[in-house]
Amino acid sequence: MWNAAKSSTESEWNSEMNKIKEISKGAYAFLMAVNPQSWTWYGFSNWCKSDCLLNNMCETFNGYILEARDKPIITLVEMVRQPLMTKLIENREGMMGYRGPICPKIQGKVEKLKSQSRKCTSHWVGGGLFKVRC
Repeated sequence: MWNAAKSSTESEWNSEMNKIKEISKGAYAFLMAVNPQSWTWYGFSNWCKSDCLLNNMCETFNGYILEARDKPIITLVEMVRQPLMTKLIENREGMMGYRGPICPKIQGKVEKLKSQSRKCTSHWVGGGLFKVRC
């Protein structure tokens, strides 16, 4: 099962699943009932779903707490909660009308990298490996 979970391609996963099927049809049926995107390496998306980085959120929080840190706890929590809620609502409303698969800022970065990658050439070096030169 671990080999199937660690498979990086769908064909590799199918091969490992066939091995599991030969050993135990029950285990195979159980694993096939679970969406591969929730437990296999190949199924995980490597696309970023948000352009809001954790570090930026921490910096924002630290900025809010600086002025509130000497206040009583209820006041401190309220002074942090209000601006954070406002920021979250602004971000949510900004994304409500967007229907793309990833956030607009990240999509722009991807498009820029795609444009730059046109200058690159790839050379097959065996197996599933390629050497890329830009």
